[in-house]
Amino acid sequence: MDAAGIDMQILSVTAPGSQEVSAEAAVDLSRALNDRCVELAAAHPDRFKVLASLPTQDPSAAIVEAKRAVAELGCCGVVINGHTHGRFLMP
Repeated sequence: MDAAGIDMQILSVTAPGSQEVSAEAAVDLSRALNDRCVELAAAHPDRFKVLASLPTQDPSAAIVEAKRAVAELGCCGVVINGHTHGRFLMP
């Protein structure tokens, strides 16, 4: 990072993240992914921040995880991957 002039890196799980598993599995997987990313970032908090993964298959659980990730884990936001089970989010 130093050689490239990068001061801060945002860590997140790339697509599809937890979007390709069942809703039940996505809740546990998203929590585990967020816990692990925060654990890794904690080694160098001045260099890394985290965008949380959400179990978008279950909107209520996604809200709970977003709140936990930001309020309890200190994530700087969330990442919404392009689709869940092949369906894109629609306005």
